[in-house]
Amino acid sequence: MNLGAIHTRRPFIGTRTGFVLACIVLLDTAVRAQLPTYVASGFDTERVAADDTARAQRGDLELYGRLQEVDLDTERDGLWSEEADHVWRARVISPGALATELFFADVRLPEGASFSILNDAGRITFGPFTAADLQGTDLFTTPLVDGEASIVEYREPIGVEVRGGLRITHVGHAYRDVMDGPCHVNVACSPEGDGWREVAAAVVRISVVVPAGMGWCSGTLVNNVRQDCTPYVLTAWHCGAASTTANFNQYKFYFNFAFSGCSGGAYSTAQFRTGAQLKAFSNDNSGNSGSDFMLLQLNAAIPDSFDPYYAGWDATLTSTSSADGVCLHHPTSAPKKVSTYTQTLTTGHWASASGLQSHWRVYWAPTENGHGITEEGSSGGPLLKQDASGNAMVIGTLSGSVGGLSCDNPGTATYFGKMSYHWAGNPNTATQKLKNWLDPDNTGATQLLGNADPCGLPSSVHTAGQDMFQISPNPASNRIAIVLKDRSVGSYTTVLVCDATGRVEHQLPLDPSGRSTIDISQWTSGVHFLRLIGNKGTVMTAPLVKTP
Repeated sequence: MNLGAIHTRRPFIGTRTGFVLACIVLLDTAVRAQLPTYVASGFDTERVAADDTARAQRGDLELYGRLQEVDLDTERDGLWSEEADHVWRARVISPGALATELFFADVRLPEGASFSILNDAGRITFGPFTAADLQGTDLFTTPLVDGEASIVEYREPIGVEVRGGLRITHVGHAYRDVMDGPCHVNVACSPEGDGWREVAAAVVRISVVVPAGMGWCSGTLVNNVRQDCTPYVLTAWHCGAASTTANFNQYKFYFNFAFSGCSGGAYSTAQFRTGAQLKAFSNDNSGNSGSDFMLLQLNAAIPDSFDPYYAGWDATLTSTSSADGVCLHHPTSAPKKVSTYTQTLTTGHWASASGLQSHWRVYWAPTENGHGITEEGSSGGPLLKQDASGNAMVIGTLSGSVGGLSCDNPGTATYFGKMSYHWAGNPNTATQKLKNWLDPDNTGATQLLGNADPCGLPSSVHTAGQDMFQISPNPASNRIAIVLKDRSVGSYTTVLVCDATGRVEHQLPLDPSGRSTIDISQWTSGVHFLRLIGNKGTVMTAPLVKTP
């Protein structure tokens, strides 16, 4: 990403895992003493420093770790034992690492099999992982474990019909330590985080993998017009422009990585998913000639236990935005922060000579608890504003800054690729445009509200297991039928039609017979929400898609 002095870098943040198990069990000291140790290929400090300098001069993604080769296989290496299960263990070390993460291939997990990662003291830090965590791929990577060594433990039931196993191909050697910038504001702070806490659950820390190593970016879990809970994460193209298909399958996405309090407190890296597929990107030479976006689809569904939120967005074409707002992000990979803007946004581009109008220009404001800015690791984080009803909407994603932005120099401009330019404005193919994925039925919608459970909206509403009413066809272009199937549940006399922002567009009577035919030919194309109103209250259907 050729942004000149993009995000002045301070020493990297934390290799702290902050992970707590309900029951902590240490591996027996005698067992640990017997484990064979495998050492990753040597980490060349001078070569890495020279490469880091060259990467900074090119504006490439800054790396926090390097991939060190190992060749470790359960079929020929490590130590097997017969306990309650068949158990395989090995110790892996990358000398001098501040923390390590392991990269797996050919992972084969029969029913009942699992593997876990232990720290060098023998305490489980992550896992057990099962076949459900792989979601059909045989690749996997683990989060960072403090120190230069970790232990891998593989278990499978005795008597399993087909034996499983795994290979460890690389150790991620983390060599930059972290410190949290003194000006940053935790998302738990008030008043800065007020009004943004629900959408904060959509913002994720991303461990990006490229052939040279690993770096940090931020991203947002975003809703789509079908509202089907597809796990799309929107971030910046310059984060992943160098990644291969295999690398994308090794990305890690950390959910709810945030301090519990304004001044710090507990946090966890336990909620993460591994692996994604590249779906769309700006194809703009890493941001030089476009809006610098990348859309990824996670390989695995997001568990309900993560309490995910699918952020809404506004891709309306406009040259200014007067609403105050924030960026939620992970600067230097830190627990989630909030940076605030209070001025009218203007349109421009970080390379002004380009003449492009693809970015929002943002200046950060001092607030009660600090003067939040953006730094390395913030890239891809969302620029958010609130609509008239207070709903948070993504209007851009972070490309970077110029002019030496830092806690000591917070007044320089930051640039966010505009959602409206992501939508259809980049020099990419039709299938690479953001619109193709977030509005796959070409409804024409350019705004969509966020939702904690969009796929929980039913296509018909149920009471005691019975359909109350149905809408058909859906999508539709001319007429729809609303059929109230069980009049005994109450009398519904009116239907309210709302747009994606909650604004009422139409109020129409329902036929007492229980079947109403409605002409929608003059409605605007896009997503509409229908609410039936009567003496039993209000019931809402799933979205109705009006096609051209």
